[in-house]
Amino acid sequence: INPRAPYVICPRSFKPRTLIASLQGNRYNTPNYQWQINDGNGWTNIYGANQDRYIHSNGNVGFYKYRYLLANTQSNLLNQNCRVLSEENFIEIKKPILSFIDSLICREDSIFFGNRNISTPGIYSDTFISKNGCDSIVFLTLSKRPIKFGFFDSLICPNDFIVFNNKKINAEGI
Repeated sequence: INPRAPYVICPRSFKPRTLIASLQGNRYNTPNYQWQINDGNGWTNIYGANQDRYIHSNGNVGFYKYRYLLANTQSNLLNQNCRVLSEENFIEIKKPILSFIDSLICREDSIFFGNRNISTPGIYSDTFISKNGCDSIVFLTLSKRPIKFGFFDSLICPNDFIVFNNKKINAEGI
């Protein structure tokens, strides 16, 4: 099967791929082909795929293994003793790499994610290109530290004060 090397494809760059039967010599005057696929449960004929080439047009993530049967007549394709099997080839469409990040920031902070600063809590996603050229999708869950409230009592003597939040306090109140 040409090309001889398997296809390993990222979904983003998928386009239909053509597999071509490699027939050498003139042993078959009227070559008949039957392309097959193995999805992990054994080989099955691909309906209508009986030319010297097959176009894989399925862009879904998966591992697709192909071969073809070759015989001189259509009836010989049905007879295991009168046909030959090609070598196998495959097309693998890789799934994106998913990453999840939880980030907790202070009230007045922001975080740089993708190409923007984010300060509002929520779930964000961005797509990057991984080192093998396929998509890497990162999900960020951004949370803010809760505001802490507290109360305290302080007893001060006449003419004394306390400093709270950079202010002098010398009287009752909040």
